[in-house]
Amino acid sequence: MIDTIVPALKHELHRVPDTRNVETEARLGYFTATGEFKPGVSETYFNDMKKVLSKFTYAQQRESIAIYFTEGLRSEVFQNGTIESIKKRKITNDIDMKIPQHYSLRISTSKEEPYNNDVLNTQVKKFLKPKPLPRLLREGTLMKLHQGASVLYNGKMYTCHQTPRCGFEDLIWRIANPDILIRLDRERIKLRETKYTPNDWVDMVSLAGTFKGRPSYMAEFMIKVHIRALVPTTNFANVVPTPPYIPTAWRSKKRMSFQLWEGLNIDMTETVYSKQSIQHCYDGRGTKTYEIEADWDLKQKTVKEFSEVIKHVLYSK
Repeated sequence: MIDTIVPALKHELHRVPDTRNVETEARLGYFTATGEFKPGVSETYFNDMKKVLSKFTYAQQRESIAIYFTEGLRSEVFQNGTIESIKKRKITNDIDMKIPQHYSLRISTSKEEPYNNDVLNTQVKKFLKPKPLPRLLREGTLMKLHQGASVLYNGKMYTCHQTPRCGFEDLIWRIANPDILIRLDRERIKLRETKYTPNDWVDMVSLAGTFKGRPSYMAEFMIKVHIRALVPTTNFANVVPTPPYIPTAWRSKKRMSFQLWEGLNIDMTETVYSKQSIQHCYDGRGTKTYEIEADWDLKQKTVKEFSEVIKHVLYSK
């Protein structure tokens, strides 16, 4: 089936007279029962491919958070603060291949045009500005405990991260009575506005997890802890969207890009995805995938060489 890539892709690329800002992607994944393509491979396959590619070429590594909007608009913010926004639209039909006893394949060709807009950049910066602990508490942001934190449980004081371990340091916590509730459709419901001070002790409730090696159910424990002993799982607050740019999804990315030739890369990305909140990309509630794709800019190499990369790199064993 791999051998059909060349004629199929040549046929589709006849629709692309202008190759500026055009990229063809070949992604590994699988098809759901309803026919939807889901990109991603197993962690083992991902790590094995990374190990092999690292023997032959250097990987450029970048971490980012990508914010998706409507009409194919995406803003990606990198660790150094750089914002890259593009508008992406497919310009050919997808080429889908179900490979027996292996990962399936989708080849897509899109035009990715840079999108520079001061209003968008200002809004993106606002989304990603770290927020103070009181605001995060009011929103119910998930928390961990500082090393050596003292907690009050059932009238008895415990110190975490000491021997014997108290067990509370292994759990994730949330304020018992958040001021703001967020529905599944992302609508915010404000109940009150608590004023926290640096000397407050606050009531926290545990999430499901592991306590001293055994499963712990949600809300099994309620503790009182000093506010300074709390560590947010993320400093990003839940976003209050305002027109004209309304986020539709979030992805945190750890990307390794292996350049095989100029204009042809293998991108390997650990991605955490959420349609609900930017916080889910960092606090364990998002959906994690391991994605592998071959990216070709159409200006270098040929359809045949791109097909060979798919066959001998993406599908190598």
